[in-house]
Amino acid sequence: MWYTRRMRKTSLTTKQKKYVKARGAGANKTESAIMAGYAAEGGNIAEQSLVAAEKIRTALVEEARKYAEISDTSREKCIAAFVDAANMAKMLGEPASMIAAWREITKICGHYAPETKKVEHMIKGDNMKVTLELMTDEELLKITHGKVYEGEYKQIEAPKDE
Repeated sequence: MWYTRRMRKTSLTTKQKKYVKARGAGANKTESAIMAGYAAEGGNIAEQSLVAAEKIRTALVEEARKYAEISDTSREKCIAAFVDAANMAKMLGEPASMIAAWREITKICGHYAPETKKVEHMIKGDNMKVTLELMTDEELLKITHGKVYEGEYKQIEAPKDE
């Protein structure tokens, strides 16, 4: 009994298998969900839950590996082919084709992937508060205004409208 429950959790349903096959064949997520038998109006919801499932993601990776194996392709072969195409375009004086080839190479290499930058502040909020409290008024004025002018001043009242 435990075996069938475990198998049910780890193996794909018929609809899920159809979804993975359709995605592997090149259909987009929504088309694949509809082709697998999920309702057309609910295809978007179904596709989101399908992609979220770990076993579906694993099956999609495996399906992509199978297609790459069958077609005898690899990242290195694709890059080499695009470099050849870029060189041919260069020799023929076709800059648009050359740029297109290099664009594909940079996509394969992941240069268009979004960058994540993390900024860490060395001074925590409590430390900053203590630092500011220890500063003199003149030091605080330098921070806020940039300069401190020493001397006397006289406040002039604004003229009253008559």
